[in-house]
Amino acid sequence: MMIQAKVAAALARLSGLSGTISRDLPRKLEWIKKELVLIQCCLEDAVFKLMNGDEDAKQWVKEVKEVCYQIEDMADNVEQVEEGRKRREGNFFKQCVDMPGEMIVIREILSHAESIMFTIREISDAGKRYASQPPDEVQYEYQESSFVDPHFVDETNIIGFENELKTLLSLLINPEKKDRVVISLVGIGGLGKTTVAKKVYNSAAVREYFEMSAWVIASHWCTTAGLLKNILKELLGLGQKSYNNTTEITLNNLEKMQEKEMIEKIQELLKVRKYLVVIDDLWNVETWNDIQQVLLNSENGSRILLTTQNLEMVKPEEEPLSHNIELPLLSDEDSWELLKSNVFGSSFSSSDDDNYKSIIDELEPIGRTLAATCRGLPLALVLLSGLLSKNNNYSAWSDIAAETLDTELTPCEQRCHKILTLNQNNLPNSYVKSCFLYISSFPEKSLISTSKLFKLWIAEGLIPYNTKCTFEQTAHEYLTILIERRLVQVAQRNGTTGRVKKIWIHSVVYNWCVGQAQKNGFFDIVENLSERECNLLDSYNLFVYNGKFDNAFVESLCNPRSIVASSLEVHELRQQSFSKLHSLRLFLLENSHFKNWKKLEEAFLKMRHLRYLGLRKANIWGDASFTRNLTQLQTFDARGPFVTNIVPEFWNIQTLRNVYLTGNIVPTVTSNATRRLHKLHLELHIPTNYDWKPFLQLLERQNELAFLTIRIKGNGTIPATIFSPFINQGNLQFLKLDGRLNPPELPASTGLPSTLLELTLIKSHLKKDPMKVLELLPNLILLRLEYGSYKGATGMFCSIGGFPKLQELKLDGSCKVQGWKAEAGAMPCLVNLHIMAYDFMEKLPEALSKLSSLKEFHVTVYEEDSSWLATRINQENGDDWCKIQHVPFVGVHLLPNLYFTEKPNRTFSTANAYIRHLSV
Repeated sequence: MMIQAKVAAALARLSGLSGTISRDLPRKLEWIKKELVLIQCCLEDAVFKLMNGDEDAKQWVKEVKEVCYQIEDMADNVEQVEEGRKRREGNFFKQCVDMPGEMIVIREILSHAESIMFTIREISDAGKRYASQPPDEVQYEYQESSFVDPHFVDETNIIGFENELKTLLSLLINPEKKDRVVISLVGIGGLGKTTVAKKVYNSAAVREYFEMSAWVIASHWCTTAGLLKNILKELLGLGQKSYNNTTEITLNNLEKMQEKEMIEKIQELLKVRKYLVVIDDLWNVETWNDIQQVLLNSENGSRILLTTQNLEMVKPEEEPLSHNIELPLLSDEDSWELLKSNVFGSSFSSSDDDNYKSIIDELEPIGRTLAATCRGLPLALVLLSGLLSKNNNYSAWSDIAAETLDTELTPCEQRCHKILTLNQNNLPNSYVKSCFLYISSFPEKSLISTSKLFKLWIAEGLIPYNTKCTFEQTAHEYLTILIERRLVQVAQRNGTTGRVKKIWIHSVVYNWCVGQAQKNGFFDIVENLSERECNLLDSYNLFVYNGKFDNAFVESLCNPRSIVASSLEVHELRQQSFSKLHSLRLFLLENSHFKNWKKLEEAFLKMRHLRYLGLRKANIWGDASFTRNLTQLQTFDARGPFVTNIVPEFWNIQTLRNVYLTGNIVPTVTSNATRRLHKLHLELHIPTNYDWKPFLQLLERQNELAFLTIRIKGNGTIPATIFSPFINQGNLQFLKLDGRLNPPELPASTGLPSTLLELTLIKSHLKKDPMKVLELLPNLILLRLEYGSYKGATGMFCSIGGFPKLQELKLDGSCKVQGWKAEAGAMPCLVNLHIMAYDFMEKLPEALSKLSSLKEFHVTVYEEDSSWLATRINQENGDDWCKIQHVPFVGVHLLPNLYFTEKPNRTFSTANAYIRHLSV
């Protein structure tokens, strides 16, 4: 798995080296490549024996992995010398000055190559005892399933729990039951508790019935304080982009709140509102006892829903107003229906096409046999469906049946493990297999950002180079494979583009992956540094959560290649500790507190192999001069630290792909500046006389920039010429500008990048109607005009045929939305409209009546405005009813007053009723 990917990556690095820095180097590199190919042929058998406990195979695989790391180090050094020569071209004086140092480095590279050759010769001799197998494929051409597109799979498919769903709904929605009721969904892992709870939680009936709701995950790693923080965050809607301008301060304060203060806030929110709180995967009875005392019984019909494997979590004799619903295993008939639905898709199963029906008829007998082997466990059926959907013929299903059928009544979790092993072995190549295992390095049940995951995969060398597409595109293909195989679950998609934003994996899958990863030395997870065991620190890849990062810990490491950590106390390190960190490829210290940042900067100067440096939410203030030595850097995430200066050499790093910076940064552009930026996120604290020319020159050089975010803090402005570098480039798709434009107007439509899919403008203070320009963008799918983006004297206007592909529109009420008008035929594809009426509006905009394709209309108002809104959209006599009567779904979202220390003034009465959703 991981070792096959590592060897393939080492071969790819060797193939990419020219070796022109020395006459002898090409010959040595060619010899290493040939021997490495022979070693690659022995890996399959060696890994099989390793997984079955063979210590000799384990040691041999470890030696192969170590030599691959040495090859990567050598390749880095060769590339650094070659890059240095390119930078000195045409500068004879610089060439003469640097030549002695370069010769020393070249001699070290040749010596390193000799050492690698000697090591590989020994490894190759020792590996002859393993059976030869064809080398693993380096490239993979992804072929989409002919049966089902993962974008259209029903990710909350419920079969066999109809009675339990009815019971659950009747307990949740019961107007006669005013007391707070606690409901527990109980069952073994993989039975579908979370799926059933989500189905009910997201139903229109439940959303309409409760005034406030929150979904939080408890799991093993979540403390009472962490759970309270997540409940409060969910109740307030923090982190949702719709509310950014209102809740940013509250979100920052939430991180600093003490437990007592959080309890007070939660109870203040819930004491007068009918609420639903879902706590998923609750294990600890003590945690439940703490939480249930916080969630008040206001005798207004509030409910608490738990999912747990512990039948004793809530005892009816101790909690009279409680109900336990035990989910049963599925029947054989329901098992086949669930398997069929996941393999073929519901639309495929109901198709009238005779060819499709004949395929199902042919596979049904063996399909029912396979379904029966899962013993009615939904998770096992879903995992099996992912395997079968990629082998949809009778012969392949027969082979799978031969491997899964047995006479032993093994525990349900072991059945899942057996199917996972088959699924893992059936993945297209070792890269995909390693990417799958890598996901389990995140905390259990956590929602994983795909953007961050892709960067980690790439930095770890798990994504191969492909001339036909970028690293990010290959990473997306690999994730799609894992989704189709049902190995990972989609947690969040972009509502318009369908792009997967967050994923998670089931606890049963997580535990299997962690076991597999640690068996072959892929990574180690250290949850508390103060309680670590020495044998956990032998891995090259460490994932650390909580504790102290000090000299004792660093000196116990074995030359790690990656350290991914969060919430650490980083202490001052001694000089002798620095050498342990020189080989790092990934160094993430998110949300960590540095005792002496200056001292750690000295260590960074030596980390020449670093690909990913993550310092998000770290308490750092100062320059980033150490970055001049990080010549292999791909991602630099410094959102949170205040960077006062970035050295010119930073922008010359040719491997640089993703940059996130907060501070006062003026790029100094040279002829060697990178052209490969993929994502650039800048939060600038700048004066009014800020010189944008170097930055615009940097943008003009970019050929692959797809994401650009610029946020201005202070008195500075964004030049309206910010759009000009992208006119002739075909890659910018996501643009976010937060700050005043200077001058306050958009360029003509020909001056905007036509490739834009998403555009967000905040506080732009535009004086002219932006719709006249933006409606001509041919590919725009999502548009956000947030707080202060339009400050003109008139309302906005959309003409017929404008915004030809726009599907989602978010408007702040301060942007003259009340006077917004449109012609019939404007925005022909608009599906979702959200108006944030933070400023009081007298009426809804006239344009609403012209948006014939609209499926959902959401409006966010303060609680004081709810009575006004209820009157305006009343079906009987509301003045605005005629504007929205054609919209199938209208959602009204109320902001509680806890966002403000002082309540905003209103000239009308407070609402008597809380309006959450209206079904038209």
